[in-house]
Amino acid sequence: MADVKSLKIGTKILGMLGVILVMMVLVAAFGIIKISNVGEEIRGVAQENIPLSSSISEIAANQLEQSVLLEKALRFGEVLAAKDVARIGLKESKERFEKLAQATDAELQKAEAIAQLAIKNAISEKDRKAIEGIYEHLKEIDKHHEAFDRHVEEIFTLIDQGKINEAAGIAEKIEKEGDDLDKDVQELQ
Repeated sequence: MADVKSLKIGTKILGMLGVILVMMVLVAAFGIIKISNVGEEIRGVAQENIPLSSSISEIAANQLEQSVLLEKALRFGEVLAAKDVARIGLKESKERFEKLAQATDAELQKAEAIAQLAIKNAISEKDRKAIEGIYEHLKEIDKHHEAFDRHVEEIFTLIDQGKINEAAGIAEKIEKEGDDLDKDVQELQ
């Protein structure tokens, strides 16, 4: 302490200026580090969260359209015996349904891959756990969608065989499956 009192005033001012400069450099470095973390989080949102949301929206749209096509197919099946137009409509509904089923499967695989990448690149444990929950939910949706597609294929087969009443009975069960699947997808949006 005695040494500080013996220093000239100019030296004391320069010493305080040096301490202040060091503190400013530390504050600036801390700010830069925090801003780069924010940049990483924004990059994560842009590369993972937005594509994942887009895939989930596409899955939802495809699922709803598949439900509509199933209803159309059932309607065409009921009038199949009466009109050839119904046979064409049934065939078109079946083909469109199959294309949508494949598109939905592809979107589910894409969403699962994005979720896996997001889990791997998660910055915090909280984010990783949230994305793991989304990934598990996507796996459940995938299982439900596969079951839904299988049952709808059964209905198309029954309609082709002229077993409309049997197809209508199964359709009631499938309608519930479709509603549950829609609900699962909506929970992710």
